[in-house]
Amino acid sequence: MLTQSRLTVLLATVSVFAIAPLLAAVEARAASLPDAQRVVSYAVVDQDLRAVIGGIAAQLGLRAVISPHVHGQVHGRLPAAPAATMLDRLGGLYGFDWYYDDRTVFVTAYDEAVSKIMPLGPVSASELEETLQELNVSDDRWPVRIATASGVAAVDGPPHYAMLVDQTLAALAAGAKNGVTEVHVFRGSAASP
Repeated sequence: MLTQSRLTVLLATVSVFAIAPLLAAVEARAASLPDAQRVVSYAVVDQDLRAVIGGIAAQLGLRAVISPHVHGQVHGRLPAAPAATMLDRLGGLYGFDWYYDDRTVFVTAYDEAVSKIMPLGPVSASELEETLQELNVSDDRWPVRIATASGVAAVDGPPHYAMLVDQTLAALAAGAKNGVTEVHVFRGSAASP
């Protein structure tokens, strides 16, 4: 008799073999990892998902912070692929998002995603977008949506990503407030009789 947990493991195992070839054709849409084109090989024999993710990060010389809500057993073969593609495949099968911030790979379950609406305040839409790009915070998988007329920005995505967008906007707003110089213009002449 199949229990719920054995059925889940069986379906995940079948999924790795059935879906992995289809996903191989999909271009990775992930943040730039170091050596983005370098193919990563990882042998799996009934291994904990968290250990597999940590092993992929270690091959790139990165640290991985993995949510306790990300779990599972990986069965079968992982075809050699760029790390971003491999993480995308595993994320699709085991229900997680990953985000790279130039130092660490953050991995969280889909249900941990965050949605935030933030006022732009004195920050222009282009200033926010440019700063996110310059700081390598932006990720095409979770674009920041901006309603210029309303003066708000919306972000949806993994918690660490949403936090960095929020902190960037707050820093820009604080800088704009601290850097404002008031100029008073007086019309006429001070030497009036």
